[in-house]
Amino acid sequence: MPRFDSSVFVAMFAAMAAYWHRDLCQFVGSVVVGFTFLVTGICCISSPRAWLFRLVASVAVWVADAEATQSTHPTEATETEKRLRARVKGLEQQLRGTEARVRDSEIARETEKKRHEKEVRRLDAQLATVSRGIKESLFAKDEVIVECRQWRRKFEDLEHLQQQALENPVREIQGRPRWAPAKKYGVGKRERGRPAKTFTAIAQVAIVNAAWESKLVGFESEARDYVARTDDQIRSLNAAATALSTKNAYLEQQMKATPAIPHELAQQQVRDAVASTMLFADQKHEEVVRLLEQTHSEELMAAKAGHEKESIEATSVVKAEAETARAQQREAAERTGQEATRRKEELAAKEAQLGELQAANTEIADDLRVKEEECDKLKSEVEVETRKHVTAMQHRDGFLRAGRRLRGRHDRLKTKADDLARGKQDLEDLTVELREAVRNLTNDKQSLQQQVEKLEHDNQSLMAQNEELFFKTVVSGIEVQHAQGRVGNLKQQVADFQTAEAADITTAVSGMGFAAE
Repeated sequence: MPRFDSSVFVAMFAAMAAYWHRDLCQFVGSVVVGFTFLVTGICCISSPRAWLFRLVASVAVWVADAEATQSTHPTEATETEKRLRARVKGLEQQLRGTEARVRDSEIARETEKKRHEKEVRRLDAQLATVSRGIKESLFAKDEVIVECRQWRRKFEDLEHLQQQALENPVREIQGRPRWAPAKKYGVGKRERGRPAKTFTAIAQVAIVNAAWESKLVGFESEARDYVARTDDQIRSLNAAATALSTKNAYLEQQMKATPAIPHELAQQQVRDAVASTMLFADQKHEEVVRLLEQTHSEELMAAKAGHEKESIEATSVVKAEAETARAQQREAAERTGQEATRRKEELAAKEAQLGELQAANTEIADDLRVKEEECDKLKSEVEVETRKHVTAMQHRDGFLRAGRRLRGRHDRLKTKADDLARGKQDLEDLTVELREAVRNLTNDKQSLQQQVEKLEHDNQSLMAQNEELFFKTVVSGIEVQHAQGRVGNLKQQVADFQTAEAADITTAVSGMGFAAE
Protein backbone atom coordinates (compact mmCIF):
# COMPACT_ATOMS: atom_id res chain seq x y z
CA MET A 1 0.00 0.00 0.00
CA PRO A 2 1.24 3.59 -0.72
CA ARG A 3 2.63 5.41 2.32
CA PHE A 4 0.69 8.55 3.36
CA ASP A 5 3.19 11.32 4.06
CA SER A 6 2.95 15.04 4.81
CA SER A 7 2.86 15.86 1.08
CA VAL A 8 -0.30 13.83 0.65
CA PHE A 9 -1.94 15.65 3.55
CA VAL A 10 -0.81 18.98 2.09
CA ALA A 11 -2.34 18.12 -1.30
CA MET A 12 -5.59 17.01 0.35
CA PHE A 13 -5.79 20.19 2.43
CA ALA A 14 -5.07 22.32 -0.66
CA ALA A 15 -7.83 20.62 -2.66
CA MET A 16 -10.28 20.95 0.23
CA ALA A 17 -9.36 24.61 0.69
CA ALA A 18 -9.85 25.32 -3.00
CA TYR A 19 -13.18 23.50 -3.00
CA TRP A 20 -14.43 25.22 0.12
CA HIS A 21 -13.14 28.60 -1.02
CA ARG A 22 -15.00 28.21 -4.23
CA ASP A 23 -18.28 26.84 -2.96
CA LEU A 24 -18.60 27.91 0.68
CA CYS A 25 -18.00 31.07 2.51
CA GLN A 26 -14.77 32.96 2.20
CA PHE A 27 -13.96 32.74 5.90
CA VAL A 28 -13.76 29.01 5.98
CA GLY A 29 -11.67 28.94 2.82
CA SER A 30 -9.26 31.54 4.14
CA VAL A 31 -8.90 29.64 7.45
CA VAL A 32 -8.21 26.38 5.64
CA VAL A 33 -5.73 28.02 3.28
CA GLY A 34 -3.96 29.70 6.17
CA PHE A 35 -3.74 26.48 8.16
CA THR A 36 -2.42 24.65 5.10
CA PHE A 37 0.27 27.20 4.45
CA LEU A 38 1.16 27.25 8.15
CA VAL A 39 1.67 23.47 8.25
CA THR A 40 3.63 23.55 5.00
CA GLY A 41 5.86 26.34 6.25
CA ILE A 42 6.52 24.55 9.54
CA CYS A 43 7.48 21.35 7.67
CA CYS A 44 9.74 23.22 5.28
CA ILE A 45 11.38 25.29 8.04
CA SER A 46 11.92 22.30 10.36
CA SER A 47 13.51 19.91 7.78
CA PRO A 48 13.16 20.98 4.15
CA ARG A 49 15.47 18.34 2.75
CA ALA A 50 13.86 15.48 4.62
CA TRP A 51 10.44 16.74 3.67
CA LEU A 52 11.39 16.97 -0.02
CA PHE A 53 13.02 13.54 0.05
CA ARG A 54 9.96 12.00 1.76
CA LEU A 55 7.74 13.62 -0.82
CA VAL A 56 9.80 12.22 -3.71
CA ALA A 57 10.05 8.79 -2.03
CA SER A 58 6.30 8.64 -1.44
CA VAL A 59 5.67 9.51 -5.07
CA ALA A 60 8.13 6.83 -6.23
CA VAL A 61 6.58 4.24 -3.93
CA TRP A 62 3.12 5.18 -5.12
CA VAL A 63 4.23 4.83 -8.75
CA ALA A 64 5.93 1.46 -8.06
CA ASP A 65 2.85 0.16 -6.26
CA ALA A 66 0.67 1.32 -9.09
CA GLU A 67 2.88 -0.49 -11.60
CA ALA A 68 2.91 -3.63 -9.41
CA THR A 69 -0.87 -3.58 -9.17
CA GLN A 70 -1.19 -3.02 -12.90
CA SER A 71 1.14 -5.94 -13.79
CA THR A 72 -0.95 -8.99 -12.82
CA HIS A 73 1.29 -11.68 -14.34
CA PRO A 74 4.50 -12.44 -12.35
CA THR A 75 7.83 -12.26 -14.04
CA GLU A 76 10.16 -15.17 -14.63
CA ALA A 77 12.50 -14.05 -11.83
CA THR A 78 9.75 -14.14 -9.20
CA GLU A 79 8.63 -17.59 -10.39
CA THR A 80 12.15 -18.99 -10.13
CA GLU A 81 12.59 -17.37 -6.75
CA LYS A 82 9.33 -18.87 -5.51
CA ARG A 83 10.29 -22.27 -6.88
CA LEU A 84 13.71 -22.08 -5.21
CA ARG A 85 12.16 -20.99 -1.93
CA ALA A 86 9.70 -23.87 -2.10
CA ARG A 87 12.55 -26.29 -2.81
CA VAL A 88 14.61 -24.89 0.06
CA LYS A 89 11.60 -25.23 2.36
CA GLY A 90 11.15 -28.84 1.23
CA LEU A 91 14.82 -29.58 1.92
CA GLU A 92 14.55 -27.96 5.34
CA GLN A 93 11.48 -30.06 6.09
CA GLN A 94 13.36 -33.20 4.99
CA LEU A 95 16.29 -32.27 7.22
CA ARG A 96 13.95 -31.65 10.17
CA GLY A 97 12.27 -35.00 9.46
CA THR A 98 15.61 -36.83 9.46
CA GLU A 99 16.58 -35.11 12.71
CA ALA A 100 13.23 -36.07 14.23
CA ARG A 101 13.70 -39.68 13.10
CA VAL A 102 17.18 -39.72 14.61
CA ARG A 103 15.82 -38.36 17.90
CA ASP A 104 12.97 -40.89 17.87
CA SER A 105 15.40 -43.74 17.19
CA GLU A 106 17.65 -42.59 20.04
CA ILE A 107 14.68 -42.29 22.38
CA ALA A 108 13.43 -45.75 21.34
CA ARG A 109 16.90 -47.18 21.86
CA GLU A 110 17.12 -45.63 25.32
CA THR A 111 13.67 -46.91 26.28
CA GLU A 112 14.53 -50.38 24.96
CA LYS A 113 17.77 -50.33 26.91
CA LYS A 114 15.97 -49.28 30.09
CA ARG A 115 13.31 -51.95 29.59
CA HIS A 116 15.99 -54.57 28.98
CA GLU A 117 17.83 -53.54 32.15
CA LYS A 118 14.56 -53.68 34.09
CA GLU A 119 13.84 -57.17 32.71
CA VAL A 120 17.36 -58.28 33.66
CA ARG A 121 16.87 -56.93 37.20
CA ARG A 122 13.52 -58.72 37.46
CA LEU A 123 15.03 -62.01 36.29
CA ASP A 124 17.93 -61.59 38.73
CA ALA A 125 15.42 -60.99 41.52
CA GLN A 126 13.47 -64.11 40.52
CA LEU A 127 16.69 -66.12 40.45
CA ALA A 128 17.61 -64.75 43.88
CA THR A 129 14.18 -65.71 45.26
CA VAL A 130 14.49 -69.21 43.79
CA SER A 131 17.99 -69.65 45.23
CA ARG A 132 16.73 -68.28 48.57
CA GLY A 133 13.88 -70.80 48.51
CA ILE A 134 16.32 -73.62 47.76
CA LYS A 135 18.55 -72.49 50.63
CA GLU A 136 15.55 -72.27 52.96
CA SER A 137 14.44 -75.78 51.94
CA LEU A 138 17.97 -77.10 52.56
CA PHE A 139 18.01 -75.31 55.92
CA ALA A 140 14.62 -76.82 56.80
CA LYS A 141 15.94 -80.22 55.75
CA ASP A 142 19.01 -79.77 57.97
CA GLU A 143 16.78 -78.70 60.86
CA VAL A 144 14.62 -81.80 60.41
CA ILE A 145 17.73 -83.99 60.27
CA VAL A 146 19.03 -82.36 63.46
CA GLU A 147 15.66 -82.91 65.15
CA CYS A 148 15.65 -86.55 64.06
CA ARG A 149 19.15 -86.94 65.47
CA GLN A 150 18.02 -85.35 68.73
CA TRP A 151 15.08 -87.76 68.97
CA ARG A 152 17.44 -90.64 68.17
CA ARG A 153 19.79 -89.51 70.95
CA LYS A 154 16.82 -89.28 73.32
CA PHE A 155 15.80 -92.84 72.44
CA GLU A 156 19.40 -94.03 72.86
CA ASP A 157 19.63 -92.27 76.23
CA LEU A 158 16.34 -93.88 77.27
CA GLU A 159 17.57 -97.30 76.19
CA HIS A 160 20.85 -96.68 78.00
CA LEU A 161 18.98 -95.74 81.17
CA GLN A 162 16.80 -98.83 80.84
CA GLN A 163 19.90 -100.96 80.35
CA GLN A 164 21.56 -99.39 83.40
CA ALA A 165 18.40 -99.98 85.41
CA LEU A 166 18.42 -103.61 84.32
CA GLU A 167 22.12 -104.07 85.02
CA ASN A 168 22.17 -102.17 88.33
CA PRO A 169 18.80 -102.61 90.05
CA VAL A 170 18.07 -100.47 93.11
CA ARG A 171 18.21 -102.41 96.35
CA GLU A 172 16.02 -101.96 99.45
CA ILE A 173 13.59 -99.24 98.38
CA GLN A 174 12.54 -97.39 101.54
CA GLY A 175 9.09 -95.87 101.82
CA ARG A 176 6.26 -95.63 99.36
CA PRO A 177 7.00 -94.68 95.73
CA ARG A 178 5.46 -91.45 94.51
CA TRP A 179 3.17 -93.11 91.97
CA ALA A 180 1.86 -95.76 94.39
CA PRO A 181 -1.48 -94.76 95.98
CA ALA A 182 -1.70 -94.51 99.73
CA LYS A 183 -3.83 -96.93 101.72
CA LYS A 184 -6.58 -95.97 104.05
CA TYR A 185 -4.54 -96.61 107.17
CA GLY A 186 -1.11 -95.76 105.75
CA VAL A 187 1.46 -98.10 104.31
CA GLY A 188 1.32 -101.73 105.32
CA LYS A 189 4.17 -103.42 107.12
CA ARG A 190 4.54 -105.95 104.36
CA GLU A 191 5.11 -103.26 101.71
CA ARG A 192 7.70 -101.34 103.76
CA GLY A 193 11.29 -102.26 102.93
CA ARG A 194 10.35 -104.49 99.97
CA PRO A 195 13.39 -105.67 97.95
CA ALA A 196 13.42 -104.75 94.26
CA LYS A 197 12.64 -107.20 91.50
CA THR A 198 15.75 -109.04 90.37
CA PHE A 199 15.59 -110.33 86.83
CA THR A 200 17.29 -113.51 85.91
CA ALA A 201 20.14 -113.63 83.40
CA ILE A 202 17.90 -115.12 80.70
CA ALA A 203 15.35 -112.30 81.10
CA GLN A 204 18.08 -109.66 80.99
CA VAL A 205 19.60 -111.15 77.85
CA ALA A 206 16.17 -111.43 76.21
CA ILE A 207 15.34 -107.81 77.02
CA VAL A 208 18.65 -106.53 75.68
CA ASN A 209 18.36 -108.69 72.56
CA ALA A 210 14.82 -107.43 71.86
CA ALA A 211 15.93 -103.83 72.36
CA TRP A 212 18.87 -104.25 69.98
CA GLU A 213 16.70 -105.99 67.38
CA SER A 214 14.08 -103.23 67.51
CA LYS A 215 16.84 -100.64 67.28
CA LEU A 216 18.41 -102.33 64.25
CA VAL A 217 15.04 -102.69 62.55
CA GLY A 218 14.34 -98.99 63.13
CA PHE A 219 17.74 -97.99 61.75
CA GLU A 220 17.34 -100.22 58.70
CA SER A 221 13.87 -98.86 57.93
CA GLU A 222 15.08 -95.28 58.41
CA ALA A 223 18.06 -95.87 56.11
CA ARG A 224 15.82 -97.45 53.45
CA ASP A 225 13.36 -94.55 53.69
CA TYR A 226 16.16 -92.01 53.44
CA VAL A 227 17.71 -93.74 50.42
CA ALA A 228 14.29 -93.97 48.72
CA ARG A 229 13.59 -90.28 49.39
CA THR A 230 16.97 -89.22 48.06
CA ASP A 231 16.50 -91.41 44.98
CA ASP A 232 13.08 -89.84 44.34
CA GLN A 233 14.50 -86.34 44.77
CA ILE A 234 17.40 -87.09 42.44
CA ARG A 235 15.04 -88.54 39.84
CA SER A 236 12.71 -85.53 40.05
CA LEU A 237 15.61 -83.08 39.82
CA ASN A 238 17.11 -84.98 36.89
CA ALA A 239 13.72 -84.91 35.15
CA ALA A 240 13.43 -81.17 35.76
CA ALA A 241 16.98 -80.59 34.50
CA THR A 242 16.37 -82.66 31.36
CA ALA A 243 13.09 -80.84 30.73
CA LEU A 244 14.80 -77.48 31.13
CA SER A 245 17.70 -78.49 28.87
CA THR A 246 15.32 -79.76 26.17
CA LYS A 247 13.26 -76.60 26.43
CA ASN A 248 16.36 -74.40 26.19
CA ALA A 249 17.61 -76.41 23.19
CA TYR A 250 14.23 -76.06 21.53
CA LEU A 251 14.22 -72.30 22.16
CA GLU A 252 17.77 -71.93 20.82
CA GLN A 253 16.81 -73.96 17.75
CA GLN A 254 13.78 -71.75 17.23
CA MET A 255 15.88 -68.60 17.62
CA LYS A 256 18.44 -69.94 15.14
CA ALA A 257 15.79 -71.13 12.67
CA THR A 258 13.76 -67.90 12.67
CA PRO A 259 16.21 -64.99 12.75
CA ALA A 260 13.83 -62.76 10.80
CA ILE A 261 11.33 -62.38 13.65
CA PRO A 262 11.18 -58.89 15.20
CA HIS A 263 13.05 -58.03 18.33
CA GLU A 264 9.93 -57.55 20.45
CA LEU A 265 8.54 -60.99 19.48
CA ALA A 266 11.87 -62.63 20.32
CA GLN A 267 11.97 -60.90 23.67
CA GLN A 268 8.38 -61.95 24.32
CA GLN A 269 9.28 -65.57 23.52
CA VAL A 270 12.31 -65.37 25.79
CA ARG A 271 10.19 -63.87 28.58
CA ASP A 272 7.57 -66.60 28.14
CA ALA A 273 10.25 -69.29 28.19
CA VAL A 274 11.88 -67.83 31.29
CA ALA A 275 8.50 -67.49 33.01
CA SER A 276 7.57 -71.10 32.15
CA THR A 277 10.94 -72.41 33.33
CA MET A 278 10.72 -70.41 36.54
CA LEU A 279 7.16 -71.64 37.11
CA PHE A 280 8.25 -75.23 36.47
CA ALA A 281 11.22 -74.84 38.82
CA ASP A 282 8.96 -73.29 41.51
CA GLN A 283 6.47 -76.16 41.14
CA LYS A 284 9.24 -78.74 41.43
CA HIS A 285 10.72 -76.92 44.40
CA GLU A 286 7.32 -76.74 46.13
CA GLU A 287 6.72 -80.45 45.44
CA VAL A 288 10.14 -81.39 46.85
CA VAL A 289 9.61 -79.18 49.92
CA ARG A 290 6.13 -80.62 50.42
CA LEU A 291 7.45 -84.19 50.15
CA LEU A 292 10.29 -83.40 52.57
CA GLU A 293 7.91 -81.81 55.06
CA GLN A 294 5.47 -84.71 54.72
CA THR A 295 8.17 -87.38 55.13
CA HIS A 296 9.85 -85.60 58.06
CA SER A 297 6.51 -84.92 59.74
CA GLU A 298 5.56 -88.59 59.28
CA GLU A 299 8.94 -89.64 60.72
CA LEU A 300 8.53 -87.31 63.68
CA MET A 301 4.99 -88.46 64.34
CA ALA A 302 6.05 -92.10 64.02
CA ALA A 303 9.01 -91.51 66.34
CA LYS A 304 6.82 -89.71 68.89
CA ALA A 305 4.16 -92.41 68.68
CA GLY A 306 6.82 -95.12 69.09
CA HIS A 307 8.34 -93.31 72.05
CA GLU A 308 4.93 -92.92 73.71
CA LYS A 309 4.11 -96.54 72.97
CA GLU A 310 7.44 -97.68 74.40
CA SER A 311 6.97 -95.53 77.50
CA ILE A 312 3.44 -96.90 77.98
CA GLU A 313 4.69 -100.45 77.47
CA ALA A 314 7.58 -99.85 79.85
CA THR A 315 5.25 -98.46 82.53
CA SER A 316 2.82 -101.34 82.00
CA VAL A 317 5.68 -103.84 82.18
CA VAL A 318 6.99 -102.19 85.34
CA LYS A 319 3.53 -102.26 86.89
CA ALA A 320 3.00 -105.88 85.86
CA GLU A 321 6.41 -106.80 87.22
CA ALA A 322 5.60 -105.00 90.45
CA GLU A 323 2.31 -106.89 90.75
CA THR A 324 3.99 -110.20 89.95
CA ALA A 325 6.75 -109.39 92.41
CA ARG A 326 4.20 -108.69 95.11
CA ALA A 327 2.35 -111.90 94.31
CA GLN A 328 5.60 -113.85 94.26
CA GLN A 329 6.62 -112.28 97.54
CA ARG A 330 3.36 -113.25 99.15
CA GLU A 331 3.59 -116.74 97.72
CA ALA A 332 7.21 -116.96 98.79
CA ALA A 333 6.26 -115.83 102.29
CA GLU A 334 3.51 -118.45 102.40
CA ARG A 335 5.59 -121.26 100.88
CA THR A 336 8.91 -120.54 102.53
CA GLY A 337 8.72 -123.53 104.73
CA GLN A 338 7.45 -125.78 101.96
CA GLU A 339 10.10 -124.83 99.41
CA ALA A 340 13.09 -124.80 101.76
CA THR A 341 13.68 -128.52 101.41
CA ARG A 342 12.82 -128.53 97.69
CA ARG A 343 15.28 -125.75 96.96
CA LYS A 344 18.02 -127.60 98.72
CA GLU A 345 17.32 -130.52 96.44
CA GLU A 346 17.23 -128.36 93.34
CA LEU A 347 20.42 -126.46 94.19
CA ALA A 348 22.67 -128.85 92.34
CA ALA A 349 20.41 -128.83 89.27
CA LYS A 350 20.32 -125.03 89.27
CA GLU A 351 24.08 -124.83 89.55
CA ALA A 352 24.32 -127.03 86.45
CA GLN A 353 21.75 -124.84 84.69
CA LEU A 354 23.70 -121.78 85.79
CA GLY A 355 26.81 -123.08 84.06
CA GLU A 356 24.79 -123.69 80.91
CA LEU A 357 23.22 -120.24 81.13
CA GLN A 358 26.62 -118.60 81.61
CA ALA A 359 27.89 -120.33 78.47
CA ALA A 360 24.75 -119.25 76.58
CA ASN A 361 25.18 -115.73 77.96
CA THR A 362 28.74 -115.54 76.66
CA GLU A 363 27.58 -116.76 73.26
CA ILE A 364 24.77 -114.21 73.23
CA ALA A 365 27.20 -111.48 74.32
CA ASP A 366 29.50 -112.42 71.44
CA ASP A 367 26.55 -112.31 69.03
CA LEU A 368 25.52 -108.95 70.41
CA ARG A 369 29.06 -107.62 70.01
CA VAL A 370 29.09 -108.80 66.39
CA LYS A 371 25.71 -107.17 65.79
CA GLU A 372 26.94 -103.95 67.39
CA GLU A 373 29.95 -103.94 65.09
CA GLU A 374 27.69 -104.53 62.08
CA CYS A 375 25.36 -101.76 63.22
CA ASP A 376 28.32 -99.38 63.63
CA LYS A 377 29.51 -100.27 60.15
CA LEU A 378 26.02 -99.65 58.75
CA LYS A 379 25.88 -96.31 60.56
CA SER A 380 29.26 -95.26 59.19
CA GLU A 381 28.27 -96.37 55.68
CA VAL A 382 24.96 -94.49 55.91
CA GLU A 383 26.75 -91.35 57.15
CA VAL A 384 29.33 -91.59 54.37
CA GLU A 385 26.59 -92.04 51.78
CA THR A 386 24.63 -89.10 53.20
CA ARG A 387 27.74 -86.89 53.13
CA LYS A 388 28.46 -87.93 49.56
CA HIS A 389 24.86 -87.28 48.57
CA VAL A 390 24.81 -83.87 50.29
CA THR A 391 28.09 -82.83 48.66
CA ALA A 392 26.88 -84.10 45.28
CA MET A 393 23.63 -82.19 45.68
CA GLN A 394 25.53 -79.03 46.68
CA HIS A 395 27.88 -79.37 43.69
CA ARG A 396 24.94 -80.03 41.41
CA ASP A 397 23.06 -76.99 42.74
CA GLY A 398 26.17 -74.88 42.30
CA PHE A 399 26.61 -76.11 38.73
CA LEU A 400 22.94 -75.47 37.97
CA ARG A 401 23.11 -71.95 39.40
CA ALA A 402 26.32 -71.27 37.47
CA GLY A 403 24.71 -72.63 34.29
CA ARG A 404 21.64 -70.44 34.79
CA ARG A 405 23.82 -67.43 35.51
CA LEU A 406 25.99 -68.05 32.44
CA ARG A 407 22.93 -68.67 30.28
CA GLY A 408 21.35 -65.42 31.45
CA ARG A 409 24.61 -63.57 30.89
CA HIS A 410 24.89 -65.11 27.41
CA ASP A 411 21.31 -64.08 26.60
CA ARG A 412 21.93 -60.53 27.84
CA LEU A 413 25.14 -60.23 25.83
CA LYS A 414 23.40 -61.66 22.78
CA THR A 415 20.53 -59.18 23.05
CA LYS A 416 23.01 -56.33 23.58
CA ALA A 417 24.96 -57.43 20.50
CA ASP A 418 21.73 -57.57 18.48
CA ASP A 419 20.76 -54.10 19.70
CA LEU A 420 24.19 -52.72 18.85
CA ALA A 421 24.15 -54.33 15.40
CA ARG A 422 20.67 -52.94 14.78
CA GLY A 423 21.74 -49.49 15.98
CA LYS A 424 24.86 -49.67 13.78
CA GLN A 425 22.73 -50.58 10.76
CA ASP A 426 20.33 -47.73 11.54
CA LEU A 427 23.23 -45.31 11.86
CA GLU A 428 24.72 -46.53 8.58
CA ASP A 429 21.36 -46.07 6.86
CA LEU A 430 21.06 -42.64 8.46
CA THR A 431 24.57 -41.67 7.32
CA VAL A 432 23.75 -42.82 3.78
CA GLU A 433 20.55 -40.77 3.83
CA LEU A 434 22.40 -37.76 5.23
CA ARG A 435 25.10 -38.10 2.58
CA GLU A 436 22.45 -38.19 -0.12
CA ALA A 437 20.75 -35.19 1.47
CA VAL A 438 24.09 -33.33 1.65
CA ARG A 439 24.78 -34.21 -1.97
CA ASN A 440 21.34 -32.96 -2.97
CA LEU A 441 21.86 -29.84 -0.88
CA THR A 442 25.21 -29.15 -2.56
CA ASN A 443 23.59 -29.56 -5.97
CA ASP A 444 20.74 -27.30 -4.92
CA LYS A 445 23.26 -24.85 -3.48
CA GLN A 446 25.12 -24.69 -6.79
CA SER A 447 21.90 -24.21 -8.71
CA LEU A 448 20.81 -21.60 -6.17
CA GLN A 449 24.13 -19.80 -6.50
CA GLN A 450 23.72 -19.72 -10.26
CA GLN A 451 20.17 -18.46 -9.91
CA VAL A 452 21.29 -15.91 -7.29
CA GLU A 453 23.98 -14.65 -9.64
CA LYS A 454 21.38 -14.37 -12.37
CA LEU A 455 19.03 -12.59 -9.98
CA GLU A 456 21.81 -10.23 -8.92
CA HIS A 457 22.43 -9.38 -12.55
CA ASP A 458 18.70 -8.82 -13.05
CA ASN A 459 18.59 -6.75 -9.86
CA GLN A 460 21.46 -4.57 -11.07
CA SER A 461 19.63 -3.94 -14.33
CA LEU A 462 16.44 -3.23 -12.37
CA MET A 463 18.36 -0.86 -10.07
CA ALA A 464 19.61 1.06 -13.09
CA GLN A 465 16.07 1.25 -14.45
CA ASN A 466 14.78 2.31 -11.03
CA GLU A 467 17.38 5.09 -10.83
CA GLU A 468 16.33 6.34 -14.27
CA LEU A 469 12.66 6.19 -13.23
CA PHE A 470 13.50 7.94 -9.97
CA PHE A 471 15.21 10.81 -11.77
CA LYS A 472 12.32 11.00 -14.22
CA THR A 473 9.81 11.05 -11.38
CA VAL A 474 11.79 13.76 -9.59
CA VAL A 475 11.84 15.87 -12.74
CA SER A 476 8.14 15.24 -13.34
CA GLY A 477 7.40 16.11 -9.69
CA ILE A 478 9.25 19.41 -10.04
CA GLU A 479 7.35 20.13 -13.26
CA VAL A 480 4.09 19.26 -11.52
CA GLN A 481 4.93 21.66 -8.70
CA HIS A 482 5.66 24.43 -11.22
CA ALA A 483 2.39 23.67 -13.01
CA GLN A 484 0.50 23.70 -9.71
CA GLY A 485 2.09 27.07 -8.90
CA ARG A 486 1.03 28.48 -12.25
CA VAL A 487 -2.46 27.05 -11.77
CA GLY A 488 -2.65 28.65 -8.33
CA ASN A 489 -1.56 32.00 -9.74
CA LEU A 490 -4.17 31.72 -12.47
CA LYS A 491 -6.83 30.83 -9.91
CA GLN A 492 -5.79 33.80 -7.80
CA GLN A 493 -5.98 36.08 -10.81
CA VAL A 494 -9.42 34.71 -11.69
CA ALA A 495 -10.59 35.21 -8.12
CA ASP A 496 -9.25 38.78 -8.08
CA PHE A 497 -10.94 39.41 -11.39
CA GLN A 498 -14.24 38.02 -10.09
CA THR A 499 -14.03 40.11 -6.94
CA ALA A 500 -13.26 43.22 -8.99
CA GLU A 501 -16.22 42.50 -11.30
CA ALA A 502 -18.47 41.92 -8.31
CA ALA A 503 -17.32 45.20 -6.75
CA ASP A 504 -17.91 47.04 -10.02
CA ILE A 505 -21.36 45.50 -10.35
CA THR A 506 -22.29 46.40 -6.78
CA THR A 507 -21.08 49.98 -7.19
CA ALA A 508 -23.01 50.26 -10.42
CA VAL A 509 -26.15 48.86 -8.87
CA SER A 510 -25.82 51.05 -5.82
CA GLY A 511 -25.31 54.03 -8.09
CA MET A 512 -28.50 53.15 -9.98
CA GLY A 513 -30.43 53.01 -6.73
CA PHE A 514 -31.32 49.30 -6.73
CA ALA A 515 -30.87 47.17 -3.65
CA ALA A 516 -28.56 44.24 -4.13
CA GLU A 517 -30.07 40.93 -3.27
